[in-house]
Amino acid sequence: MATGIDIIGQALTQLAADRLPVIVAGLALLVSIFSYRAARKASKAALEAHRVAIFDQRFSVYADAEKFLGAWFRYGKPDWDEMPTLLSAINRSQFLFPKTISKYLETLKKDAIEASRAASVASGETEGHREQAVEKQYELMKKYAEKADGLRKAFQPYIKAE
Repeated sequence: MATGIDIIGQALTQLAADRLPVIVAGLALLVSIFSYRAARKASKAALEAHRVAIFDQRFSVYADAEKFLGAWFRYGKPDWDEMPTLLSAINRSQFLFPKTISKYLETLKKDAIEASRAASVASGETEGHREQAVEKQYELMKKYAEKADGLRKAFQPYIKAE
């Protein structure tokens, strides 16, 4: 005859055997919940890192355009030493921004070329109508100087850090 302790031991073993799949399933559920939460946190961190990288690249395009305009305002005519900086900004903008920004920078480049030609005529380096050249040079510089925040307004929706 089995002792009372043996009967209790057998009963507990049978109970544990019946509930073992439930316990294992519960543990698996807990592990999967923790794994899901860890994956979500990693995904959010990666997305934030991506946003920061894009912000940095976009802001460098803005800074280069601002640098070009600053030299133009400082010297009264576009600085050809800064033109490669603007051209680089235009090229990068095509990958980082909507077409409106690239078009804005292309217009800036075309206006800078016109202003440089006008400055050349105004200074007598190139033949042409001096008065018209002075007026054209002034008009193009005024276009960007009066809208000093035009560059910022054009870029702002795309480089805001959120």
